[in-house]
Amino acid sequence: EVEQKPQKAKAKKVKYPVEDLEVPPDIKSMFLKKPSLRQTFNVPQECVGTMLAIWNFLIIFGRSLFLSFCTLDDFELSLCHNVASPRCNLVVEMHVALLNAIIRDKWISKGKNRQIVPLKVAVKSNMDNEEED
Repeated sequence: EVEQKPQKAKAKKVKYPVEDLEVPPDIKSMFLKKPSLRQTFNVPQECVGTMLAIWNFLIIFGRSLFLSFCTLDDFELSLCHNVASPRCNLVVEMHVALLNAIIRDKWISKGKNRQIVPLKVAVKSNMDNEEED
């Protein structure tokens, strides 16, 4: 017992701020279950984390992707949209924005150093290159 007391004292003497990896793990919290959802989502519970990660990505990079802001509720409803006609405009807008980003990246990085260029400039420079060919 005498040896255990100094070890506990050492564990409590963590000086903050400290790196995340140096914080001792809380063993009790490692075995806790995920809390159940308070709000019911239309997506399955095991997909909620992924849905939140994607929505967060779209919110953070929305301006760079030229996306309009959407709420989490709108995003959830767009994922659950199951009618082929009419198409869900939000899903179409997200796909088009991501495809445009990929295309713009390929145009810009073709033989040049990568740099961020607005979509209009990338389209104009590609049209100029096609006219020269």
